[in-house]
Amino acid sequence: MGKFMRQCQFFAALLLVLPSFANAQIPLIEREALIALYNSTDGDNWWNNTNWQGIEGTECTWHHVHCYEGHVRNLILQGNRMSGSIPPELGNLAELTRLFLNSNQLSGNIPPELGNLSNLRELWLFTNQLSGSIPPELGNLTELGVLYLHDNQLSGRIPPELGSLSSLRLLWLHSNQLSGSIPPELANLTNLYDANIGYNALWTDDPALQTFLDSKDPGWHETQTIAPTGLAAVPAANLSGLVSWTPIIYTPDSGGYRVSYATTPGGPYTFFDMTNNKTDSGLVVHGLSPDTTYYFIVESQTNPHDFNQNTVISEPSAEVMVRSRSVPIPMLGTVGVIVFISMLLLAGAWLLRR
Repeated sequence: MGKFMRQCQFFAALLLVLPSFANAQIPLIEREALIALYNSTDGDNWWNNTNWQGIEGTECTWHHVHCYEGHVRNLILQGNRMSGSIPPELGNLAELTRLFLNSNQLSGNIPPELGNLSNLRELWLFTNQLSGSIPPELGNLTELGVLYLHDNQLSGRIPPELGSLSSLRLLWLHSNQLSGSIPPELANLTNLYDANIGYNALWTDDPALQTFLDSKDPGWHETQTIAPTGLAAVPAANLSGLVSWTPIIYTPDSGGYRVSYATTPGGPYTFFDMTNNKTDSGLVVHGLSPDTTYYFIVESQTNPHDFNQNTVISEPSAEVMVRSRSVPIPMLGTVGVIVFISMLLLAGAWLLRR
């Protein structure tokens, strides 16, 4: 009996000790980072906020906060009805290896401070409403193997610094509003085995980069809303101009071409009108002033659809110039045409009599 009692006392003591390991106090700066996340993303209304905001030393019991050796290592809060913005203080979780904030309602920019997470291996921020550009500081995450930023509202260019992510295996940037030339540095991602950059406004004229991207994301260029090529403009009747172009490859999904004009090279441009679809190859611009030089640009637009909830607009096309006619050709209605023809007939009859 005495031996049994001693065993019970041992296990009771062990149970008292074990929570102290599980709830080992993390550094204050990491606790403050977690609290900043709670406050900036409406933590009171998360689906699950069990134990969050508990006293110091309980942080590792907070819902989906995973700790190891006294540091926060994994923060997995996907689909937790978070709203608001990602706080820059998350960059202070120095030992973090996985950050999953996807499938919430987060908005605002991706804080550049996330580039301080030097041990981060996976960053899941997809299916939110994040906007602004991809911070170049993410190129500091040399341990990063997975970068999921798709299905947001990110715009601007892909930063060349992402080409420094030597450990990257998965890169998904599709279904945003990214635009412009893809940096050739992405071809440095030698460990990349899968990418998805579709449904943006991206392009490249670098053959080596094209080959590399085709091997990781076949057909990516067929879903890009890029500027049309082959622009031309000629003066037309009644102080108008005909602007024409070669339609882009990506004609499925609704949209059109936005035509704008200026009276000085390089703008500022005034929007005139948009065509009805992306198979159109020209538009007549009315209301020009006589004997005036005009400069036209054209942008492609794809409306929201099943694969991208954003309106995607390309970069402007190359500028094309035309000079309007000096004197407008008068417009003749039906009566005017009849009168004009009658006058010609009368003039002809009068000449014959002579």
